[in-house]
Amino acid sequence: MKLGFYLEVFLVTVITLLLAIVW
Repeated sequence: MKLGFYLEVFLVTVITLLLAIVW
């Protein structure tokens, strides 16, 4: 399992959602 890959995707998703909420 590539936990680092999934973690990176998760972080990117969270950041995108936060930006979507802020903007």
